[in-house]
Amino acid sequence: MPVKNGGNLALPAGIQSSSVRASQDKRNSVGMIAMDGHAVRYAIGMIGCGSMGTALAKAFPNSRLAVTNYSLCVCVNKDEQRRALDAFGIESTFDLSDLVSKSDLILVAVRPEQVHEVVKKVVTIAPPAMAAHKKILVSLAAGVTLSSLAALAGETFDVVRIMPNILVQVGKGIFGLCVSPGVSPDTVQRIRNLFEAIGCVVEFEESKMNVFTALAGCGPAFLFHILESLAEAGVSAGLGRKESLMIAVALLEGCGSLAATTGTHPALLREQGVSPAGMTIAGLNHLDRVGLRGHLIDAVKMALDQGRLMDKDFCPEK
Repeated sequence: MPVKNGGNLALPAGIQSSSVRASQDKRNSVGMIAMDGHAVRYAIGMIGCGSMGTALAKAFPNSRLAVTNYSLCVCVNKDEQRRALDAFGIESTFDLSDLVSKSDLILVAVRPEQVHEVVKKVVTIAPPAMAAHKKILVSLAAGVTLSSLAALAGETFDVVRIMPNILVQVGKGIFGLCVSPGVSPDTVQRIRNLFEAIGCVVEFEESKMNVFTALAGCGPAFLFHILESLAEAGVSAGLGRKESLMIAVALLEGCGSLAATTGTHPALLREQGVSPAGMTIAGLNHLDRVGLRGHLIDAVKMALDQGRLMDKDFCPEK
C-alpha cells in the first residue's frame, strides 16, 4: 500500500520513480569512459519509425543530456522517413546490419505483431557476446513479454521492456520499465539514465506493465478527450472556440502543476474550489449523479483487459 505523509502522495511499495532511484543510485554515469579517459557517447540504434518511434527520436535532440551522452541512429525503409528525420538533425540509415553492428542498445519501436520477426533478424546479425559485453535489446511493444523476447534473443542481448507515452514529444514522457532477470544493476541504471533525459521513469515487475500502459499509455487520450469536452462546454455556453480551448488547456496544465508541486491529494485540492450552494458544487453533484469517476475507472480497466488479450495474441508461450 502507498505510504502517506499528511496530504502528500507516495508511490506504492515496489514502484520507484526516477527521482527516488536517482537519489539512491549514483553509481553509473550516462555515458561510458574510453581508455584515454574521455567520455564516449553510448550508441542507440532504433528500428521503427511509426508515431511513437518518431516521437522518441525527435525528443532526443531537445535534451542536452541526451545529445551529450548518446548518439542516435534510426533504421528507416522509406525516403520520406529519412527526410522527416533529417529535418530534426537525426541520423538515419537503410542498412539494418550496419545499425545493429554499431549500436550498444537496440530500440525496437515497431508494432507488436512485427516484434518477433524484427528481433529474429537482429539476432542473426549480432554475434553472441560474453555477459559483460552484451548489447541491450529494448522493446516498446505492448503485449510482447520479456520471456518471449529472451527466448528469441538468447545469449546475445540483455532484454528490457519500456512503455512510453506520447508526452515524450514535449519532454514530459512517462516510461514504464521492467527488465529480465540477470540484467545487471549498471545496465538498468544506464537505461534509466537514457530515458530520464527525456522524461521520468517508473520501474516495476512485468506483471504491472499492462496496468501502467492502461493508465499512463492510454491516459493521454482519455485526458485529451476530457480537454476537448471542456472546450466544447465553453463554446456551448457562449465563449469563442479559441478562448475556450485556451482556457481548457490552461486548466489541465495548471491542475497537474498544482498537484505535482504541492503533493496534496486531488480530493483535497478539489475541495479548495468548492463553496456551499455555489456553482462548483452544483457541477460536481451532476458529475457524481452520472458516475464520471466510475466511467473513468472503467475506461482504464477496459484498456487493461485489452492489454491482457494482446499478451495472449503476441506471445507464443501463452
